[in-house]
Amino acid sequence: MAKAGGVLWQDAHGNRYSFQVDKLGVTYRPRPGVFIIARQVTSGWEPLFIGECASFEVQLNHNLTRLPQWDCILHAGPTHIFTLHVPDNPKLRQRIEASLRRAHPTPCNR
Repeated sequence: MAKAGGVLWQDAHGNRYSFQVDKLGVTYRPRPGVFIIARQVTSGWEPLFIGECASFEVQLNHNLTRLPQWDCILHAGPTHIFTLHVPDNPKLRQRIEASLRRAHPTPCNR
């Protein structure tokens, strides 16, 4: 679902979050949050991996290819990364990530 400023992803509890969407290769700032690595398909988006981190800059700029799931993600053909800034609350980030994972089973979070 498109929305001004981002794409809405709904979690297992019905909460909707507006994620910024970028093509792979964008440089990120050091902001904490939740991210979804996905590929664009004719019907919209297919999530491949859902994660959370203390810094998009560190995780998505420097450590993305170091994820243990990177081979799975790469093989699935990722095209975009969605990010949701969740400031100063690691437990909230983890709850959002877990609920999104329940709502959107991904091939690479196993």
